[in-house]
Amino acid sequence: MRILLIASQYPPAQGGGGTHSYYLASELARLGCKVLVLTATVPGLAAREEVNPNLAVLRRDFGSKADLVSTGSLKAALDAFNAFRPTLVHGQHLQGANLAMRLSAVYGVPAFVTLHKTPRLGGIDDTIFSDPTYSEIRFILASSHIKAVVAGSRAFYSELLKIDERVSAKLNLIYHGVSPGWLRYMVNIASLAKPNPYERLGLPSGDLIICPARIDRRKNLTAFVSASGQLQSRFANRSFTFLITGQPTDKDEMRYQEELVVHAQACGIQERLFFHSFDFFEVPYILHRAAACVLPSYKEGLGLVLLEAMALSVPVIATNTIGINEIVMRNEEGALLFDIGEDSELAERLCQIFSDSALCNKIKSLGRRLVTERFNARRMAKEHLSLYSKA
Repeated sequence: MRILLIASQYPPAQGGGGTHSYYLASELARLGCKVLVLTATVPGLAAREEVNPNLAVLRRDFGSKADLVSTGSLKAALDAFNAFRPTLVHGQHLQGANLAMRLSAVYGVPAFVTLHKTPRLGGIDDTIFSDPTYSEIRFILASSHIKAVVAGSRAFYSELLKIDERVSAKLNLIYHGVSPGWLRYMVNIASLAKPNPYERLGLPSGDLIICPARIDRRKNLTAFVSASGQLQSRFANRSFTFLITGQPTDKDEMRYQEELVVHAQACGIQERLFFHSFDFFEVPYILHRAAACVLPSYKEGLGLVLLEAMALSVPVIATNTIGINEIVMRNEEGALLFDIGEDSELAERLCQIFSDSALCNKIKSLGRRLVTERFNARRMAKEHLSLYSKA
């Protein structure tokens, strides 16, 4: 089987959609498929990369993120199709879906789409009819050129059904997954570097508490800072390093970061709180170094970074909210959960990691098993192959 996978976001660019595309393409190639990934250009990287005999990455100008289809991206898709001659096309999210639909219309090949979106907390209402993103999703769902649409979480699958229940036969739930073996391999590779990614940053020694999130108010980073302050206060004789893996990209995010720094000063941890972004291939090593991984988001699509932390036996503390509670359904069954708005509960969960070694070891073991059994990339790739075979 020859698969043209179109994803405007792909490593080393960060983001859940790109991470998913990386795991899917890699595992499909390991299963014997010939995979060509068409993605956006990245400064300093070659226009074409032969990853292995079954996987290649083609980088072309996709235009602005606001452009669902640009002349350049359409020309790149047509050229890639003619050179590669795929059995099918799989578009990732809106830009990938639009290009996949056009290739299907021109060449008659089956087109598949994976949509990546965090569902609304309040559910679907009439405002979606004036929302450009939901309008585009409705258009994709209704297109006769799309054989199947994949959602990576049940919450988003249910939301898509509510948007247009007439296309239920086209919708498929395939949980995203990660590759524990690849993650461990990347940890080993990074550990051989001199200096390694952690040392290169010059961060202080001590127990690393990591919050893998953008500088975005929806990530509820204020709660992370508050809990970090309470942890340091309770374990005054221990040295902690608190790391948020994001850097501001616009004025709103810069203001939010400034607020977080002021809050850290009030909590007494201003000298121990750091903001750093990482190359995609360094993330496994940084996660591996962590004594705990905290994701206090108000909502998530699924939380791939939590799966990566679990796969690396890092104890996870996360919000009991949309997306996350599909991975961990009950507290202590793979992670420690806290309710939205309960910052003191988050702080208590974080303290438990250091006060209750038996509980810490339990959630590390259950989290690793959960990824291995339910959220691994090999299972995800096989389910996609089964879907493709029905076209």
